[in-house]
Amino acid sequence: MVGFGNIAKRLCHLLTGFDVTISAFDKHFDKSHAYFYNVQEKLLEHIFVESDVVVILLPYYSELDKFIDRRLLSLMHYSSLIIIAAR
Repeated sequence: MVGFGNIAKRLCHLLTGFDVTISAFDKHFDKSHAYFYNVQEKLLEHIFVESDVVVILLPYYSELDKFIDRRLLSLMHYSSLIIIAAR
């Protein structure tokens, strides 16, 4: 996950019944919720390199314009999916 706010935490709750490994990047990573849901904090680049599914959960701010760029997308596996659920 890119972004670990309220929506990401709710998604973690929904994923607890599945056998998945959840990694997340957030500038203000919430370690208490991460511990509760067994979420691993990762660098942004590692999210794109290691994940089969990348979920973008960031609100739009002008400073985030082009935050996910060609370089990051090129790090993904050919068969990986990206889900953009940003506002």
